[in-house]
Amino acid sequence: MLILHKLLKKSTLWFVLILSSLIFILCKKYTNNISRQFYYNNLYHNICSKNDSDSLKIIKCFEYVSNKIKPPGHFIKTKGLDPVEILEKGYGSCDQQSNLLITILEKGGFPGKLLFLYDNDSVSLHSICEIKIDNRNIMLDPFYGILFYNKNNMMASFSDISSGNINAPTNSTLPENYLKLFNDKYPKKIFRTNKTKKIHQSLNKIIFNLNIIYNKIRTYFKLLNM
Repeated sequence: MLILHKLLKKSTLWFVLILSSLIFILCKKYTNNISRQFYYNNLYHNICSKNDSDSLKIIKCFEYVSNKIKPPGHFIKTKGLDPVEILEKGYGSCDQQSNLLITILEKGGFPGKLLFLYDNDSVSLHSICEIKIDNRNIMLDPFYGILFYNKNNMMASFSDISSGNINAPTNSTLPENYLKLFNDKYPKKIFRTNKTKKIHQSLNKIIFNLNIIYNKIRTYFKLLNM
C-alpha cells in the first residue's frame, strides 16, 4: 500500500507539473497574441480617422505599408517574420507586405486574402492582396505601390485587371510580364484569409477605447507626481 501511495503521489506530481507547463505555454501564447492585437488595432486607428470613408481608410493603410516597408534586397533576411517584426525592420517581401496590409485592414472590418499570382509555367512569381469593400473585391499591391483603378475610376477587381479594364500602372520598376500574371486561366492560390466578424469589430473598438482610457489615466497620475 505504501508503494502504491508513493507511485500515485509521484504520478500526481508529474501530472501537476505537466499541466502547469501547458497552462504557462498557452497563457504566454495567448497574452502575446493579445498584445499583438492591441498593437495592430492601435496602428489602424492611428492611420485612419473615424470620419474617413471606407475607400480612404483602405488607401491610407495601403500608403502606410507601401511607404514604410521596403523590398528586402538580396542580403536582408525576412523569412519567417511576423507583421510586427516586419514593421520593426522596415523590410518585407511581396507576400509579407500584403500580409501586413491585410492584418491592419482586418482591424477596420475589411476582410482580406493573400493571393499568389502565377505565370504560364504555374510558378508563383508575385503576391498581392484582395480586400473586400462593400460588395466588391479590389486588388492592392503594396510591394510595387500600385492601387488599381478601372476605367470608371473605381478601385479595380481581379476581373478588371485580367480583362484590361484598368488604367495602366505607371511604376517603372514593374516586370515586363506583370499584368500577364493576372490571367484568370490560372488558379489563384489563397494563402491566408481574414474574415472579421461583427463581434470582433466590436471587440477591437472596445480594446482601442480601453487603451485610450488607460493612457489618459497613466498621464494623469504622471502629472500628479510631477
